[in-house]
Amino acid sequence: MIEVQREVVTSADPRSAFDYLADFTTTEQWDAGSIRTIRVHGNGDIGTHYANSTKLAGRTRDVDYEVVALTLGASIELRGKNSALSARDVLTVAPHPNGSTVTYRAQFTFRGWLRYAEPILRRRMSHLADDSAAGLRRELARLQA
Repeated sequence: MIEVQREVVTSADPRSAFDYLADFTTTEQWDAGSIRTIRVHGNGDIGTHYANSTKLAGRTRDVDYEVVALTLGASIELRGKNSALSARDVLTVAPHPNGSTVTYRAQFTFRGWLRYAEPILRRRMSHLADDSAAGLRRELARLQA
């Protein structure tokens, strides 16, 4: 299993930051691996499903995500899966002086041949997390513009 976590401090207020992140389709804007994310069904609450296309290991892969936990204004947890991986994404928002702190944590469990490439993928996932944190910082700053 690979786990990455990044923290972003933003001038966006906690409510605006949470509302933005709770709409998982915004991953297209900030997540370095996401190419496209659409809401398949649901209204964003627990049980909502998203179809995500992501670039990983040189291939575009479709991942089905479901919201499995939600604390309004504070955190959202999603589980994703396809034939090659299982993922768990947790986004939390907390008040911070003059804005908020966003913590993004992702866990990936690979199946098939990808599990043997995990040592190589670990470095790639770390770089993707860095790029995603930069994307989060950029997009959350726009909420104040």
